Amino acid sequence: MDNVSKRVARPNASSRMPATPTRTAAAPLAPVGSGREAPAITRRNFSTACSPRLLKRPISPDPSVLQGPVGGENARSQWERRPLPFGVHPPASHNAGTWICPFDTVQLSTPNPAPRHDPLAPLRAAGRALLYLWSFPTTAVGLLFLPFALLARDGGAHVVDGVLELHGGLVTFFLQHCTLLRGGASAMTLGHVVLGRDERLLDLTRSHERVHVRQCERWGPLFIPAYLLASLWVKLRGGRPYEDNPFEREAYGRES
Repeated sequence: MDNVSKRVARPNASSRMPATPTRTAAAPLAPVGSGREAPAITRRNFSTACSPRLLKRPISPDPSVLQGPVGGENARSQWERRPLPFGVHPPASHNAGTWICPFDTVQLSTPNPAPRHDPLAPLRAAGRALLYLWSFPTTAVGLLFLPFALLARDGGAHVVDGVLELHGGLVTFFLQHCTLLRGGASAMTLGHVVLGRDERLLDLTRSHERVHVRQCERWGPLFIPAYLLASLWVKLRGGRPYEDNPFEREAYGRES
């Protein structure tokens, strides 16, 4: 053989050595049949490649590939045998909400919807203001105790759920000695003002007294006369002026 034939017959050096797999640059995995490949990720364009704009494409295969006579297990096995970039793993199943970044898997979620505008909110606020105005004559009676509660050493005043609660000093004396109940009263409601002996009794009777507050909002300036007339009517009929009073029966029924 001549030299040319020897060169042709001489085995190639690359055929005697095993092929070394080359490491491709990491890139987002594009869906099958997209017709284009995602750009390679480098230090310079890593943030761009992982941006939500490029992650809008699901990494799972086109469902049409896995169906039909050419689909099935063969198509799925071909998808699984497809070489993947470094750090990317194929999904176990098609999930439209899962997206792949070469270094992480990101689960996208729907952003919180904007708070809905309540067109009736101004009307509710106006109605609430009218209730305070309607019951203010009764509330004004309770406000007379405010200076005495603030000046007392054991007294105090605070607002709870839009209701002013007073305790201590002259308020305590009034509830103990100036009511028609034997042993005095623990608390009393006058419009949007609640009188209590102390903070502990205000906490214990809050649910009961809130029913009286709603009654004051219904009856307005007529609450005190209506309450006294109801007790007198029950007394004349041989009942108990306090326990059988319709206002108190409603309060105890709502409380339980």
